[in-house]
Amino acid sequence: MPPTIRYVVTRTALLGCLMVAGCGESPTAPGPRPSSVEGSWSGTVTDQLRGVGQLRFSARGFDATATGTFTLSFSESGHDLSGDVTVSSTDQPTIDLFFRARGAPGCPTGEGSVLHARTALDGNRMTGTYRDLLACGSIGGGSLEATRR
Repeated sequence: MPPTIRYVVTRTALLGCLMVAGCGESPTAPGPRPSSVEGSWSGTVTDQLRGVGQLRFSARGFDATATGTFTLSFSESGHDLSGDVTVSSTDQPTIDLFFRARGAPGCPTGEGSVLHARTALDGNRMTGTYRDLLACGSIGGGSLEATRR
């Protein structure tokens, strides 16, 4: 082959290889976003039966769901709760929290109380109301306010 034809063939082959290599990989889709409620929260509840209590919970998750643990303490002994929390933010700025307490006072053996809170999220602050879904009698429901730490 004359040098000019060899040059054209080599360059064309090299260009073809580069184009195939560039097209071989597809871009990676972005991963799930951290939940808007991820983090550690603390605040107070004002319960119809137990008065003012201290609430602490932490949650981790992606997109619209987060899970974690919580503690709820009252000054009156024997009514403290702890367990798991599931947070749903599919209807933002409204946030739904489900607190599942292990061995809650007043609940049948092996049952845990389940509290549902419906709150409004405003940056690092959420406020709303909650109620006891199983009506175990240890918690009366009321208001909740928490701030992300």
